[in-house]
Amino acid sequence: MNDNYQLYFEDFQVGLPSQKKPLLQLNNWGLKKGEIHVLTGESGSGKSLTAQAILGLLKDKFILRGSIFFSSSESKKLEINSCSSHNLLSLRRKELGLVIQQPLSAFNPVKRIGPQLYERAMWIFPKRGDQLKESLFLLEKLQFEDPERILNSYPHQLSGGQLQRVAIAMATIVKPGLLIADEPGSALDKVTGEKVIHRLVEQTKNDHTTLLLITHDLESARRIADRITVIKDGHIQETIENKGENLSFSSAYAEDLFSKYYQYYNTDQWSIFKNSNHKMVAHPLNPVIEDLSISYQSGNFFSRRKEVKALQGVSYSFDTPNTGILGRTGSGKSTLGKVLCGLLPPSQGILKFNKQKFQSGIRDKSFPYIQMVFQDPQSAFNPVRKLGKQLKEVVGKTKEKKELFSQMMEQSGIHADLLERHPSQLSGGQLQRLSIIRAVISKPDGIIFDEFVTALDIHWKIEITKMVSDQIFTKGIPYWIISHEKVVLDKLCSTIIQLEDGSIKGISKPSITN
Repeated sequence: MNDNYQLYFEDFQVGLPSQKKPLLQLNNWGLKKGEIHVLTGESGSGKSLTAQAILGLLKDKFILRGSIFFSSSESKKLEINSCSSHNLLSLRRKELGLVIQQPLSAFNPVKRIGPQLYERAMWIFPKRGDQLKESLFLLEKLQFEDPERILNSYPHQLSGGQLQRVAIAMATIVKPGLLIADEPGSALDKVTGEKVIHRLVEQTKNDHTTLLLITHDLESARRIADRITVIKDGHIQETIENKGENLSFSSAYAEDLFSKYYQYYNTDQWSIFKNSNHKMVAHPLNPVIEDLSISYQSGNFFSRRKEVKALQGVSYSFDTPNTGILGRTGSGKSTLGKVLCGLLPPSQGILKFNKQKFQSGIRDKSFPYIQMVFQDPQSAFNPVRKLGKQLKEVVGKTKEKKELFSQMMEQSGIHADLLERHPSQLSGGQLQRLSIIRAVISKPDGIIFDEFVTALDIHWKIEITKMVSDQIFTKGIPYWIISHEKVVLDKLCSTIIQLEDGSIKGISKPSITN
């Protein structure tokens, strides 16, 4: 390995005993010291598998060939696949930082955020006072207005975007030599996401840290990367230097990937309303919320308990069956979604469906059967059961459901052999597509999509937009879409309500551009 490299893959392959073709093949590819390197490609192309390989997490699950060399802070060259468990643990604690795509999976659900941050920080800051000081400093840098409250909160009390920022703090608090950020801005609104990416870049430069940024956000890639690598089906398609001008690729696949991205975000080419005879119809469930509030207590035994309001006096009548809920990170979008599907009973106020009041959520026997596609697909599946068995429970034995399942599997690009795997063996984008399939084939009264295309690359954003149109919109299934991306709501919703600090601040129609 050249001394200029922080990490280097030499004839490296990842495979399964049952397959001859490798899942990942990286031949003589690496990360230079101090650079910002973007790795991009479709869901399931091998991006997250690459990150797991660097962390030494594949030994017990896959067949590995070749070498991964890492230059440690002590100027030692380590071969990750040959490291003992003890050395790997030390490497992860002090030399490597990871921000994963599903932030909820990164935290212990029964411990407050503070102790989890301190546990990571102790390897660099032995004194508790220094751990607290550094934790507060990082949370402030990551745009938290009340970092003390965040430290006293449980993971489930924070939004997906807030958890993602805390995960970034946890990864960077030890000042690692290599930081791997797997879709760090995907759960954040545009403004917060850009600030978080800026913070990652700033830390990389200040600490002379190498940053491997795995992302579908091709605009961010173009703006901040020193080099960009495009991967497909486990093989590197191309690595280019970013010279600050229009990116030029020799690979047709890479060129097409970037072209689709700019089309999706700058035209209404995939809007379900364009050139259609869409008619506004009444919502079959007639959902109404009146003076709805959701609050919880923050704090612990040693500090003053504080009431935090996630929703404050929200009133709205959902007159159309395809409503978008727009807002920045932490605005209350996901909380409202959980109320509508019955997972979270109102602290105060009224929730009605067809004029019938529901105060206890799904514990009310007659509550409508509303499915929710969660922002974090990893947490939506049982980790110890194969996916095929979990989906079989929903598909059942009816011919209609089996045919619909096969049709949606094909449309979603999910091969049948993936159902023989456990959730941890699929990418976030693949799991999200299976979450959508599971929700639709269960024949619900309605579906709530919470940031449902956040984890998807541009190719599958387009295809899933089409699938929602074909399988849900045209069949009259009511749905709500929660997103911080207005462009997504413009393509799929007839009415958009905007939340800010737990209250409705505006109602609008979709913007159609040419």
